[in-house]
Amino acid sequence: MKKTIFLLGLLIPFSFSTFAQMDDDADKESKVGIRGSFNLTNWYEDELDDKNLKAGFGVGIFYRGFVSDNFSIQPEIGFTQKGSTFEYDVLWADGEVRGILNYVELPVLFNIHPTDFLHIGAGPYVATLISAKAKAVDDDGDSFEGEESFDRDNFQTFDWGFAIDAGLDFDNVSVGARYGLGLQNVEWDTDLAEGDLGKNSALQIYIGFMF
Repeated sequence: MKKTIFLLGLLIPFSFSTFAQMDDDADKESKVGIRGSFNLTNWYEDELDDKNLKAGFGVGIFYRGFVSDNFSIQPEIGFTQKGSTFEYDVLWADGEVRGILNYVELPVLFNIHPTDFLHIGAGPYVATLISAKAKAVDDDGDSFEGEESFDRDNFQTFDWGFAIDAGLDFDNVSVGARYGLGLQNVEWDTDLAEGDLGKNSALQIYIGFMF
């Protein structure tokens, strides 16, 4: 698992140099860009009683390298927020967990460009947790003190998964939507409980500016 994350992480700088050289085969110009997103995220797991979307944001930089006029490879690095609010019900307690997890994320997207203004892409991502803000509020005051707060040390540090992306390109501006599906369980280890919270699920609405 760690080897996979390491190798995919190396793909980001490798892509910048390799695909810049391949740009000569395409009429379209490769570009560097910045992007910002509004995120709606969740943890998905069949056993969670009730799950609610959590709003967040993301920012990052990317490089869109054209291999041909209709195909590009897009490595990125950025900051993104994920999380959820859900009801839990275990043998000894029930209540609500509210969590925001902050990641540095490295996706690599493989885009097709059917027209000059449309792109559709997909690819893997890896991420590392840099901070967390989570709170468990217990409905049963007899079981716990009522409220517990958690940080990065209580959660699974690495995440990885797959993303699909579609957007419109207008000269140097790109707008679109991206859906990321985590394949790594978001594990927690606390006095309240330990185990899997589910996997990350994130919908991003973004705007990017290319130079």
